[in-house]
Amino acid sequence: MASSSSSTEPVTGLMTGEQGRPTAAEGHRGDELGRLQDAQSSPSSASLSSSSLFYALTSPTSCAPSYTSLPLPNEETVQYTPRRGSSGTFSTGSGTYMRKWKNMILTLYGQPDDVHNPIYDRHGLVVGELEMKCPEGVLAVSVKLEGRVTLSVNGVGARLLRTVEEQPTVLWEKEERSTRRCPGTLSFSLRLPVYFEDEEGRSWRLPPSLEPNYINAHNMFVRSTYTLSISLTRVVECPVLSRVKEKTYNVLLELRPRNRPTGAGPQFDSTSILASIKSSLDEWTQLVSRMEVTPGSRLRPVECHFFVPSNPTYCLSSTIPFHIQISSSLGTIRELFPPSSALLETQAREIVVKIRGKKAAKTVSIGSGKLRPVPPTDLGVGGASTPQDDMCLEWEGDVKCEEKVTSGGFDIGCLDVKDYIVLVLSPPSSKNPQLIGMQLAQPVKFVTDPWLENETVHPHDYEARR
Repeated sequence: MASSSSSTEPVTGLMTGEQGRPTAAEGHRGDELGRLQDAQSSPSSASLSSSSLFYALTSPTSCAPSYTSLPLPNEETVQYTPRRGSSGTFSTGSGTYMRKWKNMILTLYGQPDDVHNPIYDRHGLVVGELEMKCPEGVLAVSVKLEGRVTLSVNGVGARLLRTVEEQPTVLWEKEERSTRRCPGTLSFSLRLPVYFEDEEGRSWRLPPSLEPNYINAHNMFVRSTYTLSISLTRVVECPVLSRVKEKTYNVLLELRPRNRPTGAGPQFDSTSILASIKSSLDEWTQLVSRMEVTPGSRLRPVECHFFVPSNPTYCLSSTIPFHIQISSSLGTIRELFPPSSALLETQAREIVVKIRGKKAAKTVSIGSGKLRPVPPTDLGVGGASTPQDDMCLEWEGDVKCEEKVTSGGFDIGCLDVKDYIVLVLSPPSSKNPQLIGMQLAQPVKFVTDPWLENETVHPHDYEARR
């Protein structure tokens, strides 16, 4: 090991510029590495090489390369990531959200017009200001962000998970014996985190806001909320004595992490679903099942083929096409489709809650489909050919999420939300049913923004070309 005297001098000289530290004009790493090669022949090269090499590799260059969002004349853009706010179910707007109280007014910026609650994207920045109506009596003002997941299941228990728990940010505080008055307007900016840790130390992405009224009934309660909390301490004048009063004001925020499908779905118009299946089978997923009969029945099982797009990711505002083919004997078809039978295509959401090692699940409907009969045809793919003596019925249509659904599925360990496209075939009501109900479910993922077709540059870059 080199002595301290031999190792200190060269490093000190290099850091102070005595050994030719690169300046803004000559700071190229190649020049520095060239000096290092020359210096390695000196007696102190053993102590100089490691420290100097680290400095050479980490020192800034004279200039950074230039970048542009638009390709040069001899370049071509092959793919891009769409910018936030270009399109979708919602976008960060230029409007404001305002909330008024007796003692102050809250204004939050970057909000869509006519929004019920302030909306923020993943890792969103909450920017706003507080206007004090009586600033002379204010002693302290602070703000903070809070996130909670509340779970409750009858017979299982309850659980409260803190997803955002930050220390308050003090905007203003009056010092003791100070005569300074609180400013009339206080500005602030708070950043939502991307991840959180549960009680077991596991890291999860921050879940979206979830207040499903269609779930919070009977035996299960599920809620994921975010709050901007404002604490105001002020002096209240009374006839005899003045007193200090502290009050907290809460504003509900909506977290809607934005995302897009990984690719486009099948291309067709409203009358060519069947044609798309025949010409582009790889763009469709075929689910096959049988509706069985009860023991002793003379009926035959019902063969069911359910076609949905192979890309399982859809925008919340988009319609999802499907095609249904059912075949069996004529007697079975007549038994299956009297006025009381039901063929239903829906979207379902499964909510799985885990509390103290116990699991509870509930499935609710989040959308419904529209069916229209089409002339039967022999698809001739995947075993969908119909026997000659069988009768075949076919439908096509689409299904769409209800507007009350504002986020897709997610998993944070204690709460797992999954979505499905579901086909339900129910036998007619009867004291002695001969058919057993059948259900087909295809997992799907819902995102906030649609796929962008035929785009090669960012939407905002179009403005630069005008």
